[in-house]
Amino acid sequence: SSGGALHDAAPQLTQHGDVLGTPSFMPPEQARGERDLHGPESDVYALGAILYVLLAGRTPYDGESALAVLRQVLAGPPPPVLEVARVPVPAELAAICERAMRRAIADRYPDAGALTRDVVTWLDGARRREQALAVLDRARAIGPGIEALRAAAGHKRAEAQALLAGVRPFDPEERKQPSWEREDEAAHLEVTAALREAEWLEAVHGALTVDPELPEAHAALADRYREHLIAAELAHRDADAARFEAQLRAHDRGRYAALLRGEGALSLVTDPPGAEVRVERFALKSRRLVPEDQGLLGVTPLRAAPLLRGRYRLRIRAPGRAEVIYPLLIERGAHWDGCAPGERAPTPIALPAAEELDPGDVYVPAGLTGIGGDPGAADGLPARRVWVDAFVIRRFPVTNTEYLVFLNELVAAGREAEAMAACPGVQLGMADRAGDRRAFTRTDGGRFALAVDDWGCPLEPDQPVVLVDWAAAMAYARWYAARRGQPWRLPDEVEREKAARGADGRFFPWGDHADATFACALESHAGQPARVPVDSYPADESPYGVRGLAGNSRDWCINVWRSEGPTIAGGRLRIEAAAAGDPEYRAVRGGAWSSPLDLSRSAARFGNRPDVPRLTMGIRLVRSFG
Repeated sequence: SSGGALHDAAPQLTQHGDVLGTPSFMPPEQARGERDLHGPESDVYALGAILYVLLAGRTPYDGESALAVLRQVLAGPPPPVLEVARVPVPAELAAICERAMRRAIADRYPDAGALTRDVVTWLDGARRREQALAVLDRARAIGPGIEALRAAAGHKRAEAQALLAGVRPFDPEERKQPSWEREDEAAHLEVTAALREAEWLEAVHGALTVDPELPEAHAALADRYREHLIAAELAHRDADAARFEAQLRAHDRGRYAALLRGEGALSLVTDPPGAEVRVERFALKSRRLVPEDQGLLGVTPLRAAPLLRGRYRLRIRAPGRAEVIYPLLIERGAHWDGCAPGERAPTPIALPAAEELDPGDVYVPAGLTGIGGDPGAADGLPARRVWVDAFVIRRFPVTNTEYLVFLNELVAAGREAEAMAACPGVQLGMADRAGDRRAFTRTDGGRFALAVDDWGCPLEPDQPVVLVDWAAAMAYARWYAARRGQPWRLPDEVEREKAARGADGRFFPWGDHADATFACALESHAGQPARVPVDSYPADESPYGVRGLAGNSRDWCINVWRSEGPTIAGGRLRIEAAAAGDPEYRAVRGGAWSSPLDLSRSAARFGNRPDVPRLTMGIRLVRSFG
């Protein structure tokens, strides 16, 4: 019974004497010989020590002799089981073990029954978890099939678009039938995917019915609702976005905390560097997106500067350089890095020298833009992100006055035939086009001058010129390019869409809501609809500051109209001018004074024969930059 006996004995053997028990399993009060404190809690400690061995694969205390072990018991608690276990240990069991082995008697379970109840509860939970995981495995087996169905549907739609590439709208249905079949197959695949997703959701929720706290099920639902939330926000489906955000919050266990806070980041490089960057955030006011100054963001280069989710535009200023407007969209948890497709480093934003832009020029920096994706846009393209190289666009369309200068310079240069061919004519179907009838008149000296239109109203100098065909629009662009010494041309339709929508995919230049007071459309007039001076509707302004892109007059584009849109190669727009003698329809963009406002959507697409002038169609010029 002496300490010497303990010193000589093996540490795991029960000792005979005043201090009885296996040292590694003794509670502190027993190790101190305080026999009057022995009770049910002491047995609880020993049971906890046994559980420790089961979980950790070793005893709570280890030493060369029983006395050495007893000294450790008296000195303090054993190492936490989670730290010394050789295999992962359930946190709940570790907590039960640690409570049973607490040094203060009052902090332990009161008896073995209480300890047993917690262990049994954990075992029941483990069985529920096992059953729930079996249900969740059914959902996991369904998931890849859903993605495969959606991918197959996307391929079928791409095949349909490719088959339509050489088909004109007036071609017989036999030529369209193969494309229609692909579209029908795609629709069937999409319906099947939706049904499989419903099956997937039922299985995941079934797992939560068995175990309401199953982390894997909550994580699967959080991943799914995150995808739906991002897609709904990009498509401006506010009600859907609010619902998916609520569902994501209900199932997220911390993984998407930053995303739910709306945190994002921006990287920006300029050429030259050292430019001051002020940030404006678009806020909805009276149904329009209005930029509000948020202060100085920093000096370029900017690396992962934090910004909350939202629609922004930057004002970039540097000495000797024109101010650059740079719209951007910060998505949840996303980094706007300014990288072109296939590139890993941000593409520097070229800052034009002040003398490189005239007062009527608007610079559109290179970068990504969201095109298509507007379900309300006539003939709109599918939603996608496209890189568009930098270009300059004229703030306003070509006016009657500007077009008169062109015609009269042709006359002065002895190019009478060219002037007559380019002079605005009469819309097909409204009057006999035979003879020399034109929308402009001639003076006694042979110069062109403004006349009276078919309704008896005098043409105004600052109205947009209309009733010019595509060849006349191209001729004006060539003349203007020679006059300015710069490569002016007609815009590609995707360039024009970017100039109207900026980077956030808005439906109209001013935002997502239509109102007849914002642009010159059919509904904008109390009386007879008519064209107005180009600066008449200040609300019809894009994020870059381009005016009149939604109303008054549409613009001829340089490219052939194709159902699949212009060529996008490697995620980049490729500018392809239609050949002069090509009879195919030309792309036309924009709203018009005599068209319903719903046709003013920035993603809406129109086509027109190149030789047919219209009262709704005019000219706006662009030039590539850099």
